[in-house]
Amino acid sequence: MKMNEPLPEFPFYTYGTAELGKVEANLLSDISVARAAMEKDIWFHASREYNMGSTFMALRMAFDEARSQRPRLILKIRSESAKHLQFDVEDALSRLDIDSIDVVQLCKRRHLSREVVDDFLEEGPMFETCCRFKEKGLVKHFVLEVFETCSADALRAVRNDLFGGYIFYFNIVEREASRELYREIRSRGSRLLALRTMASGLYPGIDTSGFAANETKMRNHGRMQLFLDVYRKSGCSSWLEFNMAYLKGIANVGTTIGATSTAAHLDEYVETAAECSPLDPSLVAEIEGRQLEEF
Repeated sequence: MKMNEPLPEFPFYTYGTAELGKVEANLLSDISVARAAMEKDIWFHASREYNMGSTFMALRMAFDEARSQRPRLILKIRSESAKHLQFDVEDALSRLDIDSIDVVQLCKRRHLSREVVDDFLEEGPMFETCCRFKEKGLVKHFVLEVFETCSADALRAVRNDLFGGYIFYFNIVEREASRELYREIRSRGSRLLALRTMASGLYPGIDTSGFAANETKMRNHGRMQLFLDVYRKSGCSSWLEFNMAYLKGIANVGTTIGATSTAAHLDEYVETAAECSPLDPSLVAEIEGRQLEEF
């Protein structure tokens, strides 16, 4: 059985749910935002590990309020061993009361290696477990989670065409893949799911005039400054549009995943994803050249 079947078509923006469940007092608001995202008919990305399980709690409550609107899901599932895989899939199906998982993101708590690659090459216990999930219709697709520190394993996966796609932190100022891995993915046209649209912790609507005032809130402020001149040349109205336009300019990218617990920010994500045009190829090349120089 193949695990590298082509991934489905995604909306360009996928709702990241990592902010849901952070504050217990905000549960009703979190459910409301999740319901609003469900009504927009977009995919969700989630993990049992987010906020010690409270994210799944908020999602389950939202799903129970409108079962007919249950979104398609990308879920992080541990691939430490076949037993971890078995438990996490069954646990997610039960806790969210769903029949199947659309895309499983094969993850691992530590990011120094990805033993699942060797296991899949040898058709070992994790591969067999995933085959059973597919045969039973419990999981439809698998993608491999990548960090730069485990890029060598991911490179072997790409060269052997093991998975339907690859998922990692990817935006203008973050790319958790080695240069060699990224070049291989681009040249082969392997599908990418881009995590952290806003590089974590930056209000989506901010423009160049707001950078100085928001420096303390911006996790990657130093890196962002390296690209401000390209941002200004792009004509984009916000850093959100700049990031999305950049990712739209890369044919491999299937979707960008951005998290929020705010309804207004959710609207900005969805509207910008629908309306922005791909960044000019010359600016994409300029950004990627600078990425090679800086990180």
